[in-house]
Amino acid sequence: MKKVLKTIAAVLAFIAVTSNANAQLYLTGSFGMSNTTNGDDSSEPTHNVFHIGAEVGYYFTDNMAFGGEVRFYHDKYIDANDKKYWDADNSFQFNPYFRFDFVANDKINFGVKTKAVLGFGKTKNQDKDKSKYTDIRFGFFPVLNYKFNSHWSAGVEFGSLYYQHYVTKNPNNDNKDKTNKWSANLSWESLGFSVVYTF
Repeated sequence: MKKVLKTIAAVLAFIAVTSNANAQLYLTGSFGMSNTTNGDDSSEPTHNVFHIGAEVGYYFTDNMAFGGEVRFYHDKYIDANDKKYWDADNSFQFNPYFRFDFVANDKINFGVKTKAVLGFGKTKNQDKDKSKYTDIRFGFFPVLNYKFNSHWSAGVEFGSLYYQHYVTKNPNNDNKDKTNKWSANLSWESLGFSVVYTF
């Protein structure tokens, strides 16, 4: 992890030296939450998601940036027929990205992040059964920022198209389940809001 952070710091330092006068460093705090339930008569479980994170990025031109995110996710499913039965995931993500904005003006930045998602977490249930998992993704994530002034802006991220490599390991044995697939996510759990400060 230290080598990854040093590499990112070196890249940002190089960009700072070689970029134009419009280059800008920014810091972001983000959060998102969703609740999906289909009523008492449904067999579908209740699904609760909460995530919070921090981000640092650097615009080296008016519409291109490099950056990285650190996020915490809590993801819980509750049985529709008996609420004492549930499964919950807690994970941390480190996500380096490249951002390209199709629209970049005094008020709006709209574009897409090409992002690598490196996630590590644990799953548990009401019986305290646990498993560990690794979630690695590479994909595209639309993002929009609205600028209030030269320093402050609000951001929205919604939706994704990504390739996922997912590995689950039972800590009681050496069994591993692996999944590799392309996925698109347009559900409310993908929605995130952010507050951005630009230096």
